Amino acid sequence: MDNETVFHFIKARYIALLMIIGIILFFMALSNFKGIGAPEKSVIFGFYFYAVISFWILRNIKRYSIDYKKFIGFIPADCNWLEVIGIVFAIIIFSVGLNELRMYLLSTLNPAVLSYVPGTSTFYTANDSSIAPLLNFMEFFIGVIIAPIVEEFLFRGFLLHRFTIKWGIRTAVLASSFIFGILHADILGAFLFGLVMCILYLKTVTILVPIFCHMLNNCVAFGMEMLGNIAPKAATTGTVTHVPNVGLALFLTLFSGIIIIYYLYRNFPKRYWVPPYFRKYEEEY
Repeated sequence: MDNETVFHFIKARYIALLMIIGIILFFMALSNFKGIGAPEKSVIFGFYFYAVISFWILRNIKRYSIDYKKFIGFIPADCNWLEVIGIVFAIIIFSVGLNELRMYLLSTLNPAVLSYVPGTSTFYTANDSSIAPLLNFMEFFIGVIIAPIVEEFLFRGFLLHRFTIKWGIRTAVLASSFIFGILHADILGAFLFGLVMCILYLKTVTILVPIFCHMLNNCVAFGMEMLGNIAPKAATTGTVTHVPNVGLALFLTLFSGIIIIYYLYRNFPKRYWVPPYFRKYEEEY
């Protein structure tokens, strides 16, 4: 099969159905193992979740003889890495500022909510599990290595191409990014991130650039979480340490938001654009 003909036969709803069935079977099977703690279950589920998605991706690549070299692409020699890294950090700053504003609003409604912030670390301690360091490493490996690769192949790879056939490139970019956003805790930040990753994929004609950006984003997130984990935990003393700085949060959100909107405005795909796999090798945009 050639070009878009492949994606006429790939149905996005099947991955959703497979994930739902897979999750149900996972928890049914895990319910029989009473000796496994919650941290271990969380890590196992992370590997299992991405394994199910990877199975669907690899099955379709093999079944429809997708040219994986063309699907993945090659990093162009003239790739503007300064622009790429800059827009990724703009999204990170936007998410940080938005989170501070969210905490400010919550603290205004209920000041006591701030006392729970220091206890929200995703890092496991010896109190959680006897193998906490191993679990933390595995969570890092899942979040920084596995998740970016699998999610980029799914959302910017398969879904973007499939939705383009159904609705056109612009709607495909919005739809794939929207689905990506609602599956993450920071919906708005993840939605904007999805939009930018789609644009980078279209501009560079390689999924390797979005994968790199996704890894960088998640690595920075883990780093920030680690710094927060090292900071003294006031929850044990009953004091409050995290007080949202609304002025700084507004500045960060507005400043980075303007950069992101301008970037999307300048680079949003034209109606006649097509995803990389649909292009002929001699096409240039």
